[in-house]
Amino acid sequence: MTNLNDPVTQEILRRYEILSSQPIEVLEKQIVTSQMRFNILLNLIGYPFENPPSWMDEKYLEPIMTEDVFNSDLYDTLISELHTKLLHEKFPKLMEEIKEYETFINGEYNVFK
Repeated sequence: MTNLNDPVTQEILRRYEILSSQPIEVLEKQIVTSQMRFNILLNLIGYPFENPPSWMDEKYLEPIMTEDVFNSDLYDTLISELHTKLLHEKFPKLMEEIKEYETFINGEYNVFK
């Protein structure tokens, strides 16, 4: 269960709101469909590239957790749920295609059953 009073959780949620409010063209360019790229754009342990996007404010550019915390599973569920939420809200066609693919793979056409 996520502790909403936790300062790291609050900052993750704040960053998510900033990220998800970007136009679809920005999100597509940043390739937020990738979980790894989504994590990078949340800037959890520091932005790894030289020129961060202009929509990141000063507080956003500061790391909010150590690598040890990032590599633990402490915030994995929250971050994964936010990524899924963003995909459903901003990329519904992609999510429908993924659902159809999963149905195909898990259905009667699954040769690995």
